[in-house]
Amino acid sequence: LEGWGTLSMAYSTLASGITALAVMVVARPPHFVIRPALVQWRSISAFTGWVLAGTLLGQLGPRLNELFVGRALGIASAAYLDRAEMLPRMLWNYAAPPVLSILSPLVAHELRSGIDAHSSLLLRMRLFGCIFSPILIGIATQAAPILIGLYGWQWQASIAPAPWLCVAAAITGQFVVLNASLNGLGETRALFFLGLAEQVARVIMLVLLSWTHIEMVAIGAVAVALVYAAAAIRLGTRLKLFTVREVMASLVPAIAICAVVGAAGIAIDVARGGGIPSHPIPAVLEAAAILAVVWVAAVALFQRSVLKALWKVVKH
Repeated sequence: LEGWGTLSMAYSTLASGITALAVMVVARPPHFVIRPALVQWRSISAFTGWVLAGTLLGQLGPRLNELFVGRALGIASAAYLDRAEMLPRMLWNYAAPPVLSILSPLVAHELRSGIDAHSSLLLRMRLFGCIFSPILIGIATQAAPILIGLYGWQWQASIAPAPWLCVAAAITGQFVVLNASLNGLGETRALFFLGLAEQVARVIMLVLLSWTHIEMVAIGAVAVALVYAAAAIRLGTRLKLFTVREVMASLVPAIAICAVVGAAGIAIDVARGGGIPSHPIPAVLEAAAILAVVWVAAVALFQRSVLKALWKVVKH
């Protein structure tokens, strides 16, 4: 594809799709039969329609900063904000797909087997929140050396909004398990409207704050995350997946662990004098080791079942 210019990416995507389809057909499992049929097409199209709508809606979110911040403050500010968003995005790019790809079929299998998937939802939310949200809080406290170490000193303007964006991602991350469970339960319509509520809140926030400063936009992202969390809790209660008291009780351990990790991260930053370390990568590695020990201690204190679950995973 050399010489095709920007079209090379489109052609490579097309070639990858054709290759993947060919591999699926050739390497299909024994007794797997491809039999096109129009039976139950209404229910299938309705389900896939909401899934497609949700996917398209999810693609809109990352473009909103360009549409609002880029127009109001210039493309440089939009680039700095996008670079700051890379910190939480890096974690979710690795964490969210495995969770969604495993939990959705697992919930569907539990329903087919007659197991009440609702009973395990709060436990999974608690475990996920106690693991991934503290990681994001730790990243928030070490945003400066991480950004400079990964991308260079020219991205210093991205440091101010980065911690707020990590906090926002930690809030919404509590409900990744709920999203996967809704997929498994076939509640794609409800999941679409949950995403729609988040995007509407984001648009309103950008209309109000995009002309100010990218740090104010990042603070607004925390408010959007709280709106999303409230909408997710309301949706879960409406579907009778949990009560408000149950979900708030399940979030308390994660909040406590995040508070401990955040305090430790701030203490590390204060101990080295604040600002940007002259050698950012060693500073990040040192902070990561300390925060890992603090996280283990906090989990052992507030939610020991997380350590037991991780130990089972390691043994198997």
